[in-house]
Parts: sequence; structure tokens; C-alpha cells
Amino acid sequence: MIKNIFDIENRVFVLAIDYEVVVKGLESKYGAREKGNEREFRQYLDKIIQAPFSMPAGSYSREMGRLLKEAFKTLEIYADNAPDDKVLLKLANISKLATGGNPRSIKRLLNTLSLLQYIADVTESDLTSEQTALYLQIRFIIIALHLNFPEISRRLMENNKFTSWKLKELDTPWELKLKDRKADLEALENSSELRIYFDEDWEKTVFCLCAQTEWLKRKAWNVSRMTNMSRVTLNRLDGKDREDELATIL
Repeated sequence: MIKNIFDIENRVFVLAIDYEVVVKGLESKYGAREKGNEREFRQYLDKIIQAPFSMPAGSYSREMGRLLKEAFKTLEIYADNAPDDKVLLKLANISKLATGGNPRSIKRLLNTLSLLQYIADVTESDLTSEQTALYLQIRFIIIALHLNFPEISRRLMENNKFTSWKLKELDTPWELKLKDRKADLEALENSSELRIYFDEDWEKTVFCLCAQTEWLKRKAWNVSRMTNMSRVTLNRLDGKDREDELATIL
């Protein structure tokens, strides 16, 4: 339809296109995309678009800390104690792990955090400023998991004592299919890069949960990083039952 009106005088058409989505629509015409027919997909768009430009999505990640700081101020998430650069860097890393830096997904995360933080300001009025800041960091991680990895979030709500998760105990109720995961688990053991994130039994449980779908399996490292960040932050809640606190946040 656009091609039919391209020749209207003094008109410029700007097309915002997600190439991967367009490719899905073209598969009925050219078949599944492979190395051998990639050029055909590209040429289809080349016939229409005279001045292509790719959005520099990488810049979102580089500016994540600044964007979060501005968003916190706008949404009044940190009413009294603004996060320092170290905390902002941590939250920025969580955002990237959960969303890959997608601005729309980060906006959803922040909007949800703003709502829950508004409720928390009433229900957690007895907390110290340091505890409030730690609660917010944990809440940020939990929301990121809930919005982007709901399968993992659902298991956390079933059993919030995640550092006590046992592979064999949860194999049947959570359908981990350990017999089918032996090769994958051995590969983790042999990888110096991944072993540190999947060396404990609960971390291997996280991996097996992620392995239930191909997409989530590719994100297993991200999920492990996020749950470990949650554990580290919970450990800083001195004098409190950490599992109970996590249950409260959940």
C-alpha cells in the first residue's frame, strides 16, 4: 500500500520497522530465513527504503544509570534518599539482565515499582532509611523477574527460600526432568565461565527451571545473576529473617 503512494509530490514517508518482525511476515513468501536466502529478505526492504538508518540500541545500555536516576526523580520513587552511583549501576545492570535494555520494558518495570513503592511507603513506615533502600533494590529485582521471567517468579512465590532449593526434591513437583538435563549440567560443570553461577544446588535448580523452554534456557545466566544479586542484598538485612522479608516483598 505504501509503495502505491510513494510518488505523491512533497511527501516523505518515515517507516519505523523491526526487521525481525518483518522477516516473520515474509517467511510465507520466501520460506524460513537461512544463510542462503537472507539476501532476498534484505532486498525486499531495499526496494522500498531509500535512506536506511538503524537505531543505536546500544546507547540505551550506556545511559541506563542516568535514565533510571531521572525516572526515580520523576516518579518520586526515592523520596528522601536518592540512590548513589553504585546503587544506580547495580539497578542498571539488573535492568539490562532482565530486559536487554529495551526502553518499553524498563518503563513497565519502573511504573510497577512506583506503584508498589507507594504502597510500601505506608506499610513499611517503621524501616530505617538503609533498610528502605535495600527493600527497594530487592523489590526492583523481583519485579524484573516477575515481568520478564514469570516462570521463575511463580516458583519464588511457591517457595521463597530459594537458596534451599534442592534438585532431587523439586524434580517431580516442578517437572525439572533431571534425566534429560544431565548433559547440560555436565556442560555447566566443565565451563569455567558458567560454573561460578551454577555451582550450588539451588542455582542448578534455577538452570533446570530455565531449561524447560528454549527461550528461557538462553536466559539462564541472566536469571542466575539476578537471583544471586537478590541473595546478596537480602544478606545485608541485619537482624531480620531474610526469607520472611523476601516473602513480604513478594
